[in-house]
Amino acid sequence: MDNKYHFGFLFIMKTHILFIAGFLFITLSAVAQDAIFTKSGSYIVPSGVTKIFAEALGAGGMGQSNGLSGGGGGGYASGIYEVTPGQIIEITIDTVNSSSNIKKTSVGNFIVATGGSNASFNRDNDGFGIAGTGGQGSGGNIANYKGGNGGKGYWTYYGGGGGGAAGRKGDGQNGGDTKKYVSSECSHPGGAPGLSGGFPGGNGSKGAGYLNCSHGSDNKSPATPAGLYGAGGGGGNGSGSPSTAGSSGWVRISTCLIQADVTQIGLSLHANEENVTYQWVDSNYANISGQNKKTFQVMQPGKYAVKLSNGSCTVTSDFVKFDMNDIVKNTYEYGAFVYTTSDQFVHQNKITNKAFVEVVGAGGNGLSNGLSGGGGGGYASGIYNLTNGQSLNIVIEKPEYSTGVFKTAVGDLLYATAGTVPSFNRDADGFGLVGTGGQGFGGNIANYKGGNGGKGYWTYYGGGGGGAAGRNGDGQDGGDTKKYVSSECSHPGGAGGLSGGFPGGNGSKGAGYLDCLHGSDNKSPATPAELYGAGGGGGNGSGSPSTTGSSGWARISYCTMDFDVIKAGDLLTVKQDGLTYQWVRIKNGSSIEIIEGANGKSYEIKPGETNIAVYLSDGTCSGISETFSQGAITNIPDMHIITKTDVLVFPNPAKDNIRINCTGNQTFRIFNNLGQLMITEDIVEYKDVNIRALERGIYIYQIGNTKGKLVVE
Repeated sequence: MDNKYHFGFLFIMKTHILFIAGFLFITLSAVAQDAIFTKSGSYIVPSGVTKIFAEALGAGGMGQSNGLSGGGGGGYASGIYEVTPGQIIEITIDTVNSSSNIKKTSVGNFIVATGGSNASFNRDNDGFGIAGTGGQGSGGNIANYKGGNGGKGYWTYYGGGGGGAAGRKGDGQNGGDTKKYVSSECSHPGGAPGLSGGFPGGNGSKGAGYLNCSHGSDNKSPATPAGLYGAGGGGGNGSGSPSTAGSSGWVRISTCLIQADVTQIGLSLHANEENVTYQWVDSNYANISGQNKKTFQVMQPGKYAVKLSNGSCTVTSDFVKFDMNDIVKNTYEYGAFVYTTSDQFVHQNKITNKAFVEVVGAGGNGLSNGLSGGGGGGYASGIYNLTNGQSLNIVIEKPEYSTGVFKTAVGDLLYATAGTVPSFNRDADGFGLVGTGGQGFGGNIANYKGGNGGKGYWTYYGGGGGGAAGRNGDGQDGGDTKKYVSSECSHPGGAGGLSGGFPGGNGSKGAGYLDCLHGSDNKSPATPAELYGAGGGGGNGSGSPSTTGSSGWARISYCTMDFDVIKAGDLLTVKQDGLTYQWVRIKNGSSIEIIEGANGKSYEIKPGETNIAVYLSDGTCSGISETFSQGAITNIPDMHIITKTDVLVFPNPAKDNIRINCTGNQTFRIFNNLGQLMITEDIVEYKDVNIRALERGIYIYQIGNTKGKLVVE
């Protein structure tokens, strides 16, 4: 059977699907048809049709085994083209396992989407495999997107992740790289799969890793299959767990020219198509009353799609699913791309060109043997107008022991320098020279400075790390230590400097002395620096080591609103003007109840009310603030603010356990937002506290006269 088919119009009202030999024919409405190809063939333009929509996706590249890399994801192209009835259009879909240097999927002379290349059998000088590169779309007058590159595998150990295929929403993401093998830290799950750029592209394959590190027999973390279509295969490991193949190419031709794409920004869903009618539907395809605009604001868990019609044909978008964790979550996640490693961002949003960008520089490392703390990273933020297809290089610096200027940057828009590493030198009194805080540059909203490290005292006490700058301002300096006096030897080490607010982290406490047995007193170690940008603390003279600073961080968000709510007693007031406001109750963690008539900027909590929040929208993005309750502990303005610098609670946010560092013997308490006591622990200098019993949310901790917020994820 040849793959040539001629399509006339079928005047029927129900949708019909017919699959024949790798070719799918769908009648979408009375006068519109879809043709889907997964193998090469021919398409004959139906009678009366003068324009078609075509989209093509290249095949994914193959991963290679034995600790090699992942294959690249296929490219994507789409467009609308003029045709003549009876015209024969050749469809080419290269096979996944093709040995040709350039695999491609094509629709006549209109569009081409090259496939991702196979990973190489070669490797670089460091033992990492050469990954497959992503394919590229071309010829599209709507979109031409690139597939993600494969991730690097490490020879004879870990397989790299497969690149994600490009799709209707944009480029595919690169597959995850693995790490270099170290016997003491052997376990590695394999390279992560690269995410696709949306339908029809598939996510890449996870590479094979090691779990129990029995070289030659560890097959407990195999490579996963690549998603359909166009996804790159993952690399195999060195124990015989094989690599996976990429997935095949794909073509769709439709006589319905409506593009049923949806862009999500926060809790707002936007239909991308113009000049059509809109009807939003639920998971049962039932019309949602009153929701017939281009934008739909999600306020309840569920699955939602939009029906689009131009009078000739009707199409329905893919469903977008929301659960309560999607609706009620940390507001910084809404509409955001968060980066903790260097990467590339391409602006491909069809709804808005405006983005909020913020960066934190890395923290400087502390130095050991009674030396000083590292400086905290700077912070910069701003709102910028981007152009379609604009590419921004994301540079995320890690903490360094070497000197020089390191920075976290988003293209040429803005950057934040890292805190510096303190000097090995010391002053005439024996105090170490501290690391200086980094600085933000280029922000049109904020440019703040990280705190300097605190002074350590040579061979005795380590200085505290500087706090990173953040949204609320500069980071605070780390605490200095004191000069050693034998009769007053005990010293906890320099206190960590507080951050300037999220996303900056508090600096590390330096290592101190408690029982003054020089050479063996390691009872007050330096604490880890909080994420992100916090300075590391100095080590002591008894071998208790210094700590490293925390890495830089960048975020690009199409949600440019400020979700902050100011609480004064029981009066809640949204910080930003000019938004639409709807106050709501979060009921039993499973649904949202609208408070009728409460649509102003402020709301006063009534006696007994709990879990009050505000649903905010600026027309582009929407989302829900944190929750508040009547009678809860108040006047704690931000996540990382505490009132004394000799108490440290980390990590924060936390999930399973937190560590408490304090001076002397203290009682530590955690309260919920109703003021109810949830956890109490007696602390002697430091203690690890299990918080697994706490539900996700914001809590208040108290230790002595110190209060602060604890975020449980």
